[in-house]
Amino acid sequence: MASFAGHLFFGWGIMKLRYWAALAAACFGTAARADDNIAFGYSGLLTVPTANVMESGWAELQYNEHTYNDYKVDDATNFNAVFGLAPRVELGAALAYESGGTGPFGFRKNDLLASFKVKLLDDVQWQGFKWSTAAGWSDFGGDSAAANFTSARYLTNTVSRGPFAVTAGIGNGPDRLDGAFGGIAWTPIPAATIMADYDGDFASIGVKLSLNVADYARLYALGLHATDKEDADGYGFGGRFNLRFDRQSDWFKPSSSRGLRAIHVADGLGTKIVTAENAAYLQRQQDSAAGACSLAGEGAKRIVYQQYRYGIPLISADVDCITGNHTNARWITQVSEPAPMLKQPIQNAFGVEARFGIEERSFVGTEFGRLQYSVALQSSLRLQGPFGLGAYITRNTRAAEDDSFNQTGPFNFYRVRDGVREVAAQWATHPIDGLVAVGSIGRTYVNALEYEFSHLDAAYFWGAGSNRTRIAIASYAIADDLPFATRETRVISHRYWYAPWSTSVEVGGGDYFYGDRGGYANVTRYFGDVTLSIVVRSDEDNRRDAGIAIGFPLTPRMGFQRGPLSVVGAPRYTHTRRTTFDNPGGANVIRPTLMVEPRPVYNLLTDWMDSDRMYPAYQNESRE
Repeated sequence: MASFAGHLFFGWGIMKLRYWAALAAACFGTAARADDNIAFGYSGLLTVPTANVMESGWAELQYNEHTYNDYKVDDATNFNAVFGLAPRVELGAALAYESGGTGPFGFRKNDLLASFKVKLLDDVQWQGFKWSTAAGWSDFGGDSAAANFTSARYLTNTVSRGPFAVTAGIGNGPDRLDGAFGGIAWTPIPAATIMADYDGDFASIGVKLSLNVADYARLYALGLHATDKEDADGYGFGGRFNLRFDRQSDWFKPSSSRGLRAIHVADGLGTKIVTAENAAYLQRQQDSAAGACSLAGEGAKRIVYQQYRYGIPLISADVDCITGNHTNARWITQVSEPAPMLKQPIQNAFGVEARFGIEERSFVGTEFGRLQYSVALQSSLRLQGPFGLGAYITRNTRAAEDDSFNQTGPFNFYRVRDGVREVAAQWATHPIDGLVAVGSIGRTYVNALEYEFSHLDAAYFWGAGSNRTRIAIASYAIADDLPFATRETRVISHRYWYAPWSTSVEVGGGDYFYGDRGGYANVTRYFGDVTLSIVVRSDEDNRRDAGIAIGFPLTPRMGFQRGPLSVVGAPRYTHTRRTTFDNPGGANVIRPTLMVEPRPVYNLLTDWMDSDRMYPAYQNESRE
């Protein structure tokens, strides 16, 4: 204990940190407020977790240069992320690698890290003190000592009063957080926090300087010195932001029909019925509904608003044009009179859409030691005709690439396509209540090879849309004269939407592109337009991986004028980072061929269903 106290409190360190705090006050002022940050990989102090968790719907990203343990390394680089998955529940992910040195057993100490923390007691008040308790597990699912050197299960407590907060806990880890740990934080001014802690292995002292740039964004920088190690200084910087981008600003209040096309206005039993396609993916569904209200006329107090996607009628909802509330959403095929003709595809549907997005491939594994990436800017031009018929061409322009993807690199076969990516014709139909299907034929690239493909994607939505059963069948024949067999995919899944938690659960499986068979499970939390998912997969040979996916629209946040031409961003960009577990080889290996299901660039889920924004259950839940 004496050693611990000596490391934790020593005079010269505090004097220096007071000087830094004064400097922070001069530089940052009082605009910032103190709060927990992911300090070098943990949501808490410098190297130990506190009992606080990330606020629900917030995320934090951090880059740092810091060594986690006593093994000699030349350089340690870490990319960390923490998400507030739900009230009192925090989910974390990290990529850590070193550019030199080796870890135990000859492995490089490279890591894909996942962690979570749950708050058990939330700010219990007593005599002016606040007490919180949380339990967590860091770096779970790793395969070897080299792949989980930050692994630990722990129980932590934080007591705070005024500018001081004290943390103490106990952990069970092979290296860090093994046994008792603790620390203290002092926030003399809102812009600076001085921290000291002991993680069971060594003590550290450091400072964080923070700045609130908006109500929904905060930036910070921090520095650390490990007191019983030579050359063990670390630094980092990061930011915290609110995931609910669509709820942050009221600057855009549509007062016209811009962003809507294929518009029809009709009378039905005293209620105006407005049908339109939200061609520009406006900021929220309510925004396009406001545009529909303007089309119904100034005197319209309530309307029935029916939405199309690429000529196919999908959703009908009641809109209060005074309050903007968007209620009673259901599939158009479930709507009876007074406007049965609105159930049919738009006979004169015609339009041209230019769309811009991103396609990327990225891999990481402990045997390679850093992120490998290949990124292209993607542009598509789509011609939409009547009866759900359409055609498009998509082209990639390669923008950035790691050396591993170059002509001699190990991932050359998996680099993104540079040039024409896909050419296809499609037919979409909504034949019976709750069923939507999209058929596609054309040419596409899967990795480095071109295929002639046919793809059928159909989804049946039960009731108001809380349940979805999907089946996708596809065939891919090599386009060139190469000795490759035709590849087929057959995937079935079921998804349930639980509206009170804005969460969906999906399970599925089938036969995949490279001949493997397996199943998967996803849990997805929705924060407006942003999605956060936990993904688990396993094939019939027990090859398993799991990870975190975050998705958001690449969409202009203001609609373009209505008419035959629409310019939009991709409805959804999703980045997934996975790590293997229970791997017989004892490392986080790269698996680019595990359970691959190619989909057309324009597909049922991201385009016709607008990445969940067209589900009635989503619209009813997110109407406020």
